[in-house]
Amino acid sequence: MADAEVIILPKKHKKKKERKSLPEEDVAEIQHAEEFLIKPESKVAKLDTSQWPLLLKNFDKLNVRTTHYTPLACGSNPLKREIGDYIRTGFINLDKPSNPSSHEVVAWIRRILRVEKTGHSGTLDPKVTGCLIVCIERATRLVKSQQSAGKEYVGIVRLHNAIEGGTQLSRALETLTGALFQRPPLIAAVKRQLRVRTIYESKMIEYDPERRLGIFWDHMVTMHDVLDAQWLYDNHKDESYLRRVVYPLEKLLTSHKRL
Repeated sequence: MADAEVIILPKKHKKKKERKSLPEEDVAEIQHAEEFLIKPESKVAKLDTSQWPLLLKNFDKLNVRTTHYTPLACGSNPLKREIGDYIRTGFINLDKPSNPSSHEVVAWIRRILRVEKTGHSGTLDPKVTGCLIVCIERATRLVKSQQSAGKEYVGIVRLHNAIEGGTQLSRALETLTGALFQRPPLIAAVKRQLRVRTIYESKMIEYDPERRLGIFWDHMVTMHDVLDAQWLYDNHKDESYLRRVVYPLEKLLTSHKRL
């Protein structure tokens, strides 16, 4: 008998569609160009009522609404507010630098933007860097809504000796879950007393024994961004940088349920 030859054809991989990223320079132009409105529609959903009982005849025509949203003539779109109102009803997702306290950072932003009132949700220790939500004037009413939200900490751990794979490290991280006893360090701003904190999840994002890893954030701005954006508007009347630094307060409420 002749030996049969088996030919294995390579599998065809479907090409994934690349998502086009929007340049940051075009954000302000798009806010002015588009309306961002939900327009009413005249379409009405049709129901087959031929098999319905006689008492329910024409029941589907009793209350017909063309749309769930009715645009109003007053007010304006959050993305198309005037720059003064846009700043007074906005917030900044700030990447807090190390050394200054959260109160000092918020006071600096108040002087840079020349506003009357600023507030921050949560407090970071002076040596800690990370996300600090700074609310401006009317947006300060939403500070408490963000303080009750969950927190997520991301850190870099440097080991003294190399370990075989990341399995041993991931097992050690699993032990750091549940109710744990802890005492704040000396540099912390809170009282140093033994307390219990519940850790719901500890997971390893990435492990690489050879390369130096770093952590990056999206949609966060620095103090230099805030200062440069205000300078650009004062000297050249260019508000595009300010609109990228400051977000409308409605963005803080996107995770809440609609009324």
